[in-house]
Amino acid sequence: MLTSQISQVRQITKAQITLAETLRNMRRDRNEPDVEYKLRLQRRLFRAVMRHWRRQRERIHQRLELWYPSKKAATPTIPVDTLWEDDPEFEGEVIRILLADALGGIDAATLTVGLSIDYTLPNLEAAKWVRKYAFDLIKGITQTSKRVVQEALNQFVGISGYTIGDVINALPFSPVRAQMIATTEITRAYAQGQLIAGRAMAKEYPDVRVVKRWWTNKDGLVCAICQPLHGVEVGIEEQFPGGMDEPPAHVNCRCWISTRTRIGSND
Repeated sequence: MLTSQISQVRQITKAQITLAETLRNMRRDRNEPDVEYKLRLQRRLFRAVMRHWRRQRERIHQRLELWYPSKKAATPTIPVDTLWEDDPEFEGEVIRILLADALGGIDAATLTVGLSIDYTLPNLEAAKWVRKYAFDLIKGITQTSKRVVQEALNQFVGISGYTIGDVINALPFSPVRAQMIATTEITRAYAQGQLIAGRAMAKEYPDVRVVKRWWTNKDGLVCAICQPLHGVEVGIEEQFPGGMDEPPAHVNCRCWISTRTRIGSND
């Protein structure tokens, strides 16, 4: 019993250290617009994902122990959907975080360009985009998780000696994966807000050329995909080389865009 408790304490301590290290590594370029704001939202999203996964882990563990106290009780295939539940709390938190991020991108774009626009339509467009995208994001996260969990359940049923504990240890609910999701999606929502604002400006001022420019962190983590894009400028409705409208270019992308016009001091 004491050995089991010591093992649990070590696992908790290791998880706490990994969590702390992951949070420290969530760095962004200090020259990036609204960097502290984005970092706060990034950490909020990271914690929201981890809480969501903790609730899912607890449900899976409890139900496996309740329904399959021995492997003799296990069916030939355990459907993962029987162990899964929707998480409205997580859905609401994701929507709030991404909307705050997108609205920050709209504000940054309008301040940079210096053209006054009616915020109503861009803000509504951002809310519409967030509602749809948050649904797709959560669905994608869940589907990836379910595939891994189903494989673990298959091993639980089919492999002698594979335990419920082994299933729990195989769950894809790591801080590293949560960090990658948080970094990527905060990059995406902020850039989407800038794009929405830039398109609104182009529509309201049709005689003014509105452009967007790609920026990287210019550090050792910048990848071969993003490095050539640094400083590249295209029209607001044009795509960057590689066929992208805005960051992220890949998972864990930390790039951003700036929106500007070809008039006055912004040229």
